[in-house]
Amino acid sequence: MWGLLLGHGGLDVASLYILAVDPTAQRQGLGTKLLQAFEQRLLQDKALNPKSHDAQGLDPKSHNAKDHDAKSRRILLEVRASNIKARRFYGRHGFLEIARRPHYYQAPQEDALILEKKVFNHL
Repeated sequence: MWGLLLGHGGLDVASLYILAVDPTAQRQGLGTKLLQAFEQRLLQDKALNPKSHDAQGLDPKSHNAKDHDAKSRRILLEVRASNIKARRFYGRHGFLEIARRPHYYQAPQEDALILEKKVFNHL
């Protein structure tokens, strides 16, 4: 196996848990392809379920419904503050730091950065 992405998509927010590429296969675009496939799948799943507002009991005209726009999703992930390589990768792909979790990681103890990306369906 050369690469792995593990994530979970919710109604409006998806979590990316793992994105790993074998060191011998890095810098060849595989991480980018995995991430792009994940983003496209999230948007397709949302487009296939146009009644997602009804499932959540939201009135599509209400203020809260705007966060559940069928054309957009948010992806959240956590990364070690010292993982410069991963931070640069995610930054190149549109992720922005939105929060910090102090002392989240152990051995060694370190902060986690929470990154977010909004993905849009341009159909």
